[in-house]
Amino acid sequence: MGWARAITGIIALGLAALCTGSAAAQAIVLRSTGPSARSYPMGRKLDANAAVLLQNGDKVTVLDKLGTRVLFGPGSFRFEAVVRRDVGTLGALAVLTKVGVVRTRTGAVRENDEPEAAHNIWFIDVTKGGQYCLSDPKLTSLWRPARKDPAISTLRNGESREVSVNWPAGVAVRQWPAAEMPLVEGGTYTIANVPGDTVRVSIHLLGPLPEQQVDRAALLAEKGCTAQLALMADAVEAVNTGTAQRD
Repeated sequence: MGWARAITGIIALGLAALCTGSAAAQAIVLRSTGPSARSYPMGRKLDANAAVLLQNGDKVTVLDKLGTRVLFGPGSFRFEAVVRRDVGTLGALAVLTKVGVVRTRTGAVRENDEPEAAHNIWFIDVTKGGQYCLSDPKLTSLWRPARKDPAISTLRNGESREVSVNWPAGVAVRQWPAAEMPLVEGGTYTIANVPGDTVRVSIHLLGPLPEQQVDRAALLAEKGCTAQLALMADAVEAVNTGTAQRD
């Protein structure tokens, strides 16, 4: 009957809203240092209007859907609607978390070849192992922080398949060879660098990403992709120099 279908639809919408609400993060800690770091570890979710209590020497970087704050202790802070955020950092995060950035980066190389920071969180750093979260495995790039000299990275999967990636001098970004070595959910890969060390990476495929940056950060935290969260914190702290109001 029509009324039965209508009621069923209403219930389904209610359940969907409930699930969405439980998955969405109110606010999330991107980085914390100081005496209270154990109380506010990277990836901790904060409830709406929750107080953040900091001691002298504490520094906590927090992201919510309205923007970001870098909090300095001592003091008590609340992420209420009236508290000013740095909304400009959301633009920086939008660039950093853009999916499908695949390009070979060349150009002038500094004489001291100082390591640079990755300009996209979906890049796999060939010098760092750990957990990597990806949205589109076919549009994934490898990245190296020092690009002055040529190098070779040899990729191996759990089936002992091997693919080599050549790095010409001055190149920092190369596309992952998805046709020869597909990235799969839960897959583990080793990257042997010459010159350099061998690292091991584990892959988590996220699928379509949520719109809000805070929910993207929550996904990274849930999967243990701390290196990518750290890049988000770096981007925020490079832009944000303010502190939140104290209670």
